[in-house]
Amino acid sequence: LKPVRTDLLTGSGPTVEESETIAQHFEYLSTLHQAGVVRLAGRTDTNSEDTFGIVLLNTGDESTARKILEEDPAISGGVMSASLYPFRIAVGAVARQPE
Repeated sequence: LKPVRTDLLTGSGPTVEESETIAQHFEYLSTLHQAGVVRLAGRTDTNSEDTFGIVLLNTGDESTARKILEEDPAISGGVMSASLYPFRIAVGAVARQPE
């Protein structure tokens, strides 16, 4: 995920509408996390044109992941853009902590 407008983070900040959309985006991801679909979500700790966010989905197929991406309020609302990359965890487990 990347903000469509760099000023969202580096300049004037989000507009009222963008702030509302970002709040909806967070709620959307939180709901999906509670349902076990979002494994993790976060963003880089920078406020520059290089800033990006990552969301790892547990869907089982690319078409379901694409639908989730397209229904994200930040994407459908034009506040963020996104690319979908199928991903397989090779080391570590996001949902499981060592005992």
